[in-house]
Amino acid sequence: MAVYTKPFDWMVKYTYQQEWGLKRGIWLWLALVLGGLGSGLYLVALYFLYPPAMVVGWLIAVVLKGTCHMLYLGKPIRAWRAFTRPHTSWISRGLIFVTGFGFFAGLQTAAVFFTDLPWNAQSLFLNVLVILFAFLLMIYPGFLLSYVYAIPLWNNALLPVVFVLYAFLGGLGLFLPIGVSGGLDHASLIAVEKGIRFFILTSSTVLALYLVSVGQANPAGKESLLSILTGNFSFTFYGGVLVLGILIPLFSSLFSYVTNSLSIPLLYTAMICELIGSFLLRFCVLKAGIYMPLVSVKKQY
Repeated sequence: MAVYTKPFDWMVKYTYQQEWGLKRGIWLWLALVLGGLGSGLYLVALYFLYPPAMVVGWLIAVVLKGTCHMLYLGKPIRAWRAFTRPHTSWISRGLIFVTGFGFFAGLQTAAVFFTDLPWNAQSLFLNVLVILFAFLLMIYPGFLLSYVYAIPLWNNALLPVVFVLYAFLGGLGLFLPIGVSGGLDHASLIAVEKGIRFFILTSSTVLALYLVSVGQANPAGKESLLSILTGNFSFTFYGGVLVLGILIPLFSSLFSYVTNSLSIPLLYTAMICELIGSFLLRFCVLKAGIYMPLVSVKKQY
């Protein structure tokens, strides 16, 4: 399918979006991935109460994601204005979510390392707030995209679910090597492996349902789906999302299950592949977004 870039073409032809995932929009792509990855890792680390991974998750979700968001906004001095429109802007809500997560998760992590602080790291109030903001941080990128009604690939109710599942999968995948290198007990490592298998199967199933629903939406949705499966982004999808992001981590997890052991080289390979797959999935979703024409299109050449 041809890509139309002239200013007037989007009114009458299928046109790829040109704002996100390109040029400065690359920073937004990175921010969307890092927010889910960091918050997912933090929640897994919180479940096992493993401070090193909590710190890494906080740094990814707050420092790295926040930096990418500011670079996307372009003018850090004026970036504070992005906080002022939570009633209309999902980017504004996202900045509020990352700020809330950074504050409360920071308090919790500090209390884990410094037990003489006046608050408890395991207090119910703090746990609820941290879990709430972490979940909002994972799910909001899906809502950010799904509210773009003109792009059927994004305007789909399953997209936020896909983002949440991949956030947990990325968090589990990154937690496992951190736990291995830090001497986490064997029972916890096996539990993480089980979680990885569950989320690989669940996320791949929901991803398939999402793609099917996109293809049934309207002609513009079908064009986006074809560009992913057989067009411009097919190599990225099959090689990156499917092989690297799903099949290799699944093989590593099944190998550990069958042999009842953890292969360190295979473990790190699977982690790297899973992270690459997570980044490339969001990349495909962003880049393959095609606008619906304002007038009906019967045939294009």
